[in-house]
Amino acid sequence: MDLKYVLISVVFAGIITAIFYMLKKAVIVKLSSLLLEKKYKEFNIFLNSKFVKFFISKIDIINYQLSSSFLRNDVKEIEKTFTEIEKLSIPDSILDKLNMQAFNYYVSIKNENKVSYYLEKINKSKNNQLKQEANIVYDVYIVKGSKYLDFLLDRINMQEEIYNGADEYLISLIYENMNDLENAKKYFDLASKHMQLLDENLKNKKKR
Repeated sequence: MDLKYVLISVVFAGIITAIFYMLKKAVIVKLSSLLLEKKYKEFNIFLNSKFVKFFISKIDIINYQLSSSFLRNDVKEIEKTFTEIEKLSIPDSILDKLNMQAFNYYVSIKNENKVSYYLEKINKSKNNQLKQEANIVYDVYIVKGSKYLDFLLDRINMQEEIYNGADEYLISLIYENMNDLENAKKYFDLASKHMQLLDENLKNKKKR
C-alpha cells in the first residue's frame, strides 16, 4: 500500500477516535448536569437512549441509574437495579464494589436481611480488605458489638491523624454500643475534627 494512503488512514482513525471521546465526554457532562439540576425525567430518557448506550458501558449506565435512584431515594428502583446487577457477567473487582455499595445502602436503611445477604456475597470475594471492612461495619452497626475495638484503636495509631476520621467514628459507635458515653464523645469529636481537616486538605489540593 502507498505510504500516503497509510498516513491518511492513520490520521483518519485518529480523528474518529478523538471525535468519539469528545462525544463521550459530552454525554458524561450532560448526564452529570441533569442529575445536579434534579431533572430526573429528562435524565432517564437521555440515559436510556441508543445514543448514550453507544458511548458508555452497561456498568456505567447502572452506576448512573443508582446515582439517580439514591438522589431520589427511590427504594424500589434501587432494589431493581441491584437485582439487575446480579444477572450481569462483570469483572470481580467491579462486582465487589457494587456488592459493597448494596451492603452499605442496606446498612443505612437497617434492612438486616439484605445486609446479611450482601455480607455473604462479600465474604466470598478474593478482596480481603473489602471483607474486613464489611465485617467491621456489620459488627458495629448490626450486631452492636465491640469485636473490632482493639483492631481499630491499633489502626489509628499506625496512620496519619488526618486519615483517622472514619475509624474514629466507628470507634465512637463501638463505645456507644458499650454504653461508654465519655469515650464515645471523645472519639466522635476526634472524628469530626479529622474529617474536616481531610476535607480541607482535599479542597486545597484541587486548587493547586
